[in-house]
Amino acid sequence: MKQMKLVLLALLPMVCLVSLPSAAFAGCNKASNYVNYNGLSGWANRIANANNADVRTAYANSTCLITAGEHSGGTQPPGAASTNHVTVVLKKTATIKKQTCHIFKKAPSYTGTYFPATCQ
Repeated sequence: MKQMKLVLLALLPMVCLVSLPSAAFAGCNKASNYVNYNGLSGWANRIANANNADVRTAYANSTCLITAGEHSGGTQPPGAASTNHVTVVLKKTATIKKQTCHIFKKAPSYTGTYFPATCQ
C-alpha cells in the first residue's frame, strides 16, 4: 500500500501537466530561418502584449513565428523606445491574415498598456 502511494505521488506532476489548459502553452515558435541577432530575452511578454490585436491573438493561439531576434532598423513608431524590435510573422487563420509584424520596447515616457507594434 505504501509503495502504491509513492507511485501515485510520483505520477501526480504528470497528471497536472496534462490537465493544464492550452493557454499555458501559448507563444510564438522560432521560425526555421530564425536569425538570433541580439536574442529574445524579455520579448515574449512584449509580443503577448503588443498593441495590435492580431499579434496578441496569434500569440495566444501559437499561430506566429519569430523570424528575427532583437535588432534595429526601420521607422520608430509612436511610443517606442528606439528602432530596436523583433520580427514576427502571423500565420493565416480564419480570422487573421498572414502578415509580418515588428514589436518594439516602450519608451520610458509611454503610458500605454500595450507595446508598440507595426504590421504589414
